[in-house]
Amino acid sequence: MNTERLRIRPLRAADAEAVHEIHELVGHGRARRTLDQLRALYSEMEARPDEAAGWHGLVVELGDGVVIGEIGVCVGHPEEKQAELGYSLHPRFWRQGYATEALTAVLFDLFSRRRLHRVVATTAADNVASRDLLARLGFRLEARNRSAFHDYRLERWVDSVGYGLLASEWPRADPAGGPAARS
Repeated sequence: MNTERLRIRPLRAADAEAVHEIHELVGHGRARRTLDQLRALYSEMEARPDEAAGWHGLVVELGDGVVIGEIGVCVGHPEEKQAELGYSLHPRFWRQGYATEALTAVLFDLFSRRRLHRVVATTAADNVASRDLLARLGFRLEARNRSAFHDYRLERWVDSVGYGLLASEWPRADPAGGPAARS
């Protein structure tokens, strides 16, 4: 997928070092992974067919090939027509619209090409920037979960909030210029 400023492509094991650096800077996820663990995970993802259920990793690159972030998409079985998103962006690129641009392209793909019915995302309750991003994209706050996951940086349990977006609520046009598909 290409946007005006970004290339979003499948993650490869060779991307592990760049993504690991981002995770270390932003404290990504519910568990800390070593570089070797990420390489193994990404090798597994790389081998997974695009249409298979499970987690699929995407890398967000600038035009010059510099990796600035990653997006994880956990696609359910085809009959479920649902997916979960996770994302992280290098702090140097925060507040420049890159996350909005990348997630808009991914959501367009999920709702148009894959014809999904629903996409969900979860973030730490105190991550205001992520919550604002999801709201800007049209997601609705659906849940607050107390002590939902362990933040390894803070070494404590943190609350999470869950957001959902239905295809029928997705009014976005194709980032490449075409009309948005609805399901």
